[in-house]
Amino acid sequence: MPVYHDISTEEGLRHFLEMRSYQLLKSGKCVVCFQEPENHRTAAQNNSLWMWAEMVAICLNEAGLDMRTVIREDVDIPWTKHGVVEQLWRPVQKAMTGHTSTKKPKKSEYSDIYDTIVRHLGDRFGVTLPDWPTRKL
Repeated sequence: MPVYHDISTEEGLRHFLEMRSYQLLKSGKCVVCFQEPENHRTAAQNNSLWMWAEMVAICLNEAGLDMRTVIREDVDIPWTKHGVVEQLWRPVQKAMTGHTSTKKPKKSEYSDIYDTIVRHLGDRFGVTLPDWPTRKL
């Protein structure tokens, strides 16, 4: 079974080198195959998705827009970041890209999904959602 390492960060590279060095010393064998990443979302985009989902959950809860108001009428459920991803992000993503996994959309599709959710909640409920997280300070 293949083992995957994301070596695009200093920490990831250090972990990769430690694990492969240990394997080489232990068994005398180590084969590494490098693969170009596909044009799917990056680790930073994944982190941003979850950070944004948490900010949206707080924003919707503070606006008094629980999940019952936005999604279902029969259950009063406060928003969580998991609820935002499962009940808002993933359905819009599936409708726009055909993918259910957040790993599958292309990098460029993330902003399209974000824009659609922001526009929908703004038009329907008058709520202003947080900007997408970036590393810019």
